[in-house]
Amino acid sequence: MASSPPVSVFMPAYNVERYAADAVNSILAQTFSDFELIVVDDGSSDRTLEVLTGLSRQDPRIRLLSRPNTGVSRASNDAIALARGEFLVRMDSDDLSTPDRLAKQIEFLRANPACVCVGARVLLMDQVGMPLFVMPEVEFGHEKIDSALMAGGWPIVQGACMFRREAVVAVGNYREDLSLHEDMDLLVRLAEHGRLENLTDVLLKYRRHFRSITFREGEGSEKIVSGILAEARRRRGLPEPTNPIPRASIRLGPRAEVLKRCRHWAWMSLKARHVATARKYAWAGFRRAPLSGMSWRLMYCALRGR
Repeated sequence: MASSPPVSVFMPAYNVERYAADAVNSILAQTFSDFELIVVDDGSSDRTLEVLTGLSRQDPRIRLLSRPNTGVSRASNDAIALARGEFLVRMDSDDLSTPDRLAKQIEFLRANPACVCVGARVLLMDQVGMPLFVMPEVEFGHEKIDSALMAGGWPIVQGACMFRREAVVAVGNYREDLSLHEDMDLLVRLAEHGRLENLTDVLLKYRRHFRSITFREGEGSEKIVSGILAEARRRRGLPEPTNPIPRASIRLGPRAEVLKRCRHWAWMSLKARHVATARKYAWAGFRRAPLSGMSWRLMYCALRGR
C-alpha cells in the first residue's frame, strides 16, 4: 500500500458489536485494495472496541481511533481530519459494501472531475441480512438529486457515497450541531460546490432494523430538515416554497409503527421476489394483527409467492 493511499474509508462505530466485523470485512475484501480504513469507536459500551481492535491487528490498512462518545458528526470529522486519501468513502458500521464498490466509484470520479460525490443504488436488508428490496427513492442525474434533496427527499444515500476530500473540506465537513440529518446537510452543501451522481449498480447493502437511528427519529426530525433547507435556500438566493414540506398529521405509536413497517417490507419484498423475506414479515404482521383482513390477504399472497 502506498504511503498516501488514494482512498480513505471512514467508519464511525457505536455499539455495533454484532455487525462491525462484517462491515469492516466488506471493505477489506474490495477488489480495489489501495485504501486506508479509519474506524472511530465513538465511546461504545458493548464489545465493539474489542472486535475492532482484533480486526485492526490483522490488517495494517485499518487505523483505529477510540475516545468518549461525541456523536456521529464529530466522529466523522475526526476521521476526515486523519484521512490522507484524495477520495473519502463513508461506510456505516452495520452495512455491507459489495466487493467492486471502491473500484467502480473511483473510476467514475476520475473520469468525471466536475462530480464531487458519487453514490449508488442500495439494496435494503433486514437485521439479520435477509434482502428486502432495492431502495426506490434513489435518483440519477445531478439536477434530479439536488431537486429531491431540496424537497426533503432521500435521493442519495450517504453510506453509499464516495466524496472528493477537497470538496468536503471546502464546504466545512459535517455540522456537529446536528443530531439528525447531518448527511442531508452535507450533501446539500456539496451540491452547491459541484455535481452529485449515483451509479446504477447496487454497491451497498443497507441494514434496516427497528432500533436503528433512522427508525427512531422523533418529532424533531421535521424541524431539523426544515431548518437545513431554509438555510440552503438563503445561501442559494431562492424564495420560500409556496408548498412547504407537509408535516405528518398522525403520529403512530411504536406497536402500530412496527406493524406498518412489517407490512410494507412484506409487500415490497414480495414485489422484489424475495419470497422468504416477504413471508417472514407477513407472518410478523399477522401475529401483531391476526383479526385484520389485510393481515390475512398479505399472508395469503406471501405463501403463494406473488
